[in-house]
Amino acid sequence: MKQQWATWCEKFNQLSQRERILIALASVVVVGMLLFLPLESLWKQHQTTQKQLTALHQENDISRQQIALYEARLQLDPNKDYQQRLQLVNEKMQAVDAELDAQMVDMVPADYMPRVLANLLGNVKGVTLKSFASIAPTPLLDMGDNSSVNLFSHGIKLSL
Repeated sequence: MKQQWATWCEKFNQLSQRERILIALASVVVVGMLLFLPLESLWKQHQTTQKQLTALHQENDISRQQIALYEARLQLDPNKDYQQRLQLVNEKMQAVDAELDAQMVDMVPADYMPRVLANLLGNVKGVTLKSFASIAPTPLLDMGDNSSVNLFSHGIKLSL
């Protein structure tokens, strides 16, 4: 091996200065490329790992934002909207009941009518009841076929 090295050194020394510089430059370039190949693969692997790390950080940030959103939603009362609607419906129902009560001040329920008439006729002297007949009830509100909710006027025919 030493003998071959000595042979190469002798041949190199016989070359001109220009040829020596070109060979030295070519040798440096070849050695540099040979050293750069493993470093290039490490550099590409580092870049790939860096991109993956950046993507994981972004996914982690998105996950944290979603968790914060879920925690905020968990703090909200899911029945709040329904309770507000129920309160509005109850207020409307109370208003309708109050209006109905105000309109029914002058009305007498059908089952109390005989008692009211007996009291009325009992207080008046000299009046006697000869005949009593019911007239077919007529609806007070135009509600269509849904007569179970409607109010009816029950008429009577009296002969005194």
